[in-house]
Amino acid sequence: MPVDVFRSCHPLLQGKGHHSWRFALVPHEGSWQQALSYRQAHEQQVPLLAYSPWYNLSRGGVSTEAVPSRLTGPPAYFGTLPLQLEEATAQPVQSFVSVSPANVVLSSLRLIPSGDGDAKQQYELRVYETAGQAAEVTIQFAAAIQQVRQVNFLGDPLDSAGKIETNGKEVRFAIQPWKIVTLRVKPIR
Repeated sequence: MPVDVFRSCHPLLQGKGHHSWRFALVPHEGSWQQALSYRQAHEQQVPLLAYSPWYNLSRGGVSTEAVPSRLTGPPAYFGTLPLQLEEATAQPVQSFVSVSPANVVLSSLRLIPSGDGDAKQQYELRVYETAGQAAEVTIQFAAAIQQVRQVNFLGDPLDSAGKIETNGKEVRFAIQPWKIVTLRVKPIR
């Protein structure tokens, strides 16, 4: 008799014992796209996580200046946060970046070295379309943008990228259904 996966499974891999998980039942009218169910699921399953050993964010701390670290030293792109504390507290609500429409989700935002010998910080952000509908994406930044370019997952510039428009603190581009777009952004200051 042949041995299949279920009869030859190691006892530690059989899934016996206590299991727990979180879920939510969310009643809504219309389709899951109209109810923004994907956004509610994402907010529950993937809470915002901020981490930076250079800005003391590993344990939920907030700082606008770098702090001493047990690591070997600051990276080449070490500097202050793009928003100074006075600017951030001047308004009751401040957002570093906001993305619209609702069917486009910001999945990551990270600080990266410029790579071209420039000391200015650059940011890489990744968005994806979740509802299967082409959209005109608008990304609003807290600071003015000097340059935006589309890159692949490795950070290499894409020559075949679509048109990206920038206007001060705003970036606009088209996204196709279910697609992922990665942008490298260089702020003015």
